[in-house]
Amino acid sequence: MLTPLDPTHGNLRWTQPDIHQRLFELRDGDRLHARLRIERASGTLATGETAAGTWTFKRVGFLNPRVTARTPGSLEDAAVFSPVWGGGGTFALPSGRAARWTPGALFGPSAQIVRPDGLILALFHTVKHGMSVKDLFRTEADVEILHTAWHDPDLPLLLVWTWYLMILAYHEETLMVAVTTARLDD
Repeated sequence: MLTPLDPTHGNLRWTQPDIHQRLFELRDGDRLHARLRIERASGTLATGETAAGTWTFKRVGFLNPRVTARTPGSLEDAAVFSPVWGGGGTFALPSGRAARWTPGALFGPSAQIVRPDGLILALFHTVKHGMSVKDLFRTEADVEILHTAWHDPDLPLLLVWTWYLMILAYHEETLMVAVTTARLDD
């Protein structure tokens, strides 16, 4: 059962309960607030669920790439993320509002969600684990919700969608490292 976000509990963390599955959960302790499931090992289709709604996410387009959010079973985009050169991009949300995803800096948060007026809604801090093989493939992040964002109606969608974008970027970077390493070994 997914529970609504609650500002009195805090300490949100995206976890990957099993590194062999592409399933992620947003929790504060024992309470489950959201799920993100990457549907196939190859491809970009994913399903995000929160107490506020369920969406499918998919990267589409080649020359003009974007990431769509749809309600399950719909062929219409509920919202669209448009990336910008160098990382990050803009969310066009169902409410008609916009927000930006900004990937993090070397010594800052891993990512942040920012409203057009500059107010930061949420920060994502990637969790670093030990050096065991199991820990190298685990993907997790602490999520810090700021200011009045707890009551923002777009927050549940933005939290799941930003995590999806971070996972997508992480897997693409990992693939690039593997390809580059393989070429260097030739």
